[in-house]
Amino acid sequence: MTIKKLNPLESLRKPFNGTTLTEMLVVMIITGILFLLIFDGLNIVNKYKRILNNKLNQKSEILNGHQVLEVLLEKTDSMRKNESEILLFNAGVTFGHLAIDSTRILFYENEEHIDTLFTNLVDIRYHSLSEESPLIDSIFLSVPISRDTIQLSYGLSPYSGLNLNNNLSYDRTE
Repeated sequence: MTIKKLNPLESLRKPFNGTTLTEMLVVMIITGILFLLIFDGLNIVNKYKRILNNKLNQKSEILNGHQVLEVLLEKTDSMRKNESEILLFNAGVTFGHLAIDSTRILFYENEEHIDTLFTNLVDIRYHSLSEESPLIDSIFLSVPISRDTIQLSYGLSPYSGLNLNNNLSYDRTE
């Protein structure tokens, strides 16, 4: 058996199957840039998701307030405006009132807060039955949604009996 002497220079002449340091650095830099782009994209998507959720929450709050006010006015046969509230009557008896300030409408029943109908109101207007009377038959609201403002109008139901809750009695004839 012969022992072969290894020449150290021969081992250097053989090609290595590997990557160089510069190639590894280039791959790491490109991977880092891709991760930054992906995470920026995710941040943009999350921000857009937050914006859409806020808009959806605003719209659902307005829809809820709209539905509750519609149901209340279906039960109402007359409304009387007092300072910063509207008294709701059914068959001559007060069953609740709407407390109104510059930016919101709250519903109270038996002096207990039941629901916040609208927040961030832009404008509230009323239509009275006559100039001297505190009785009203319509409420007009301006409510902001995102960059838009929607106009909502509410009135007494034409199907309810006409009871104006004052000394004069008005009966609807059919």
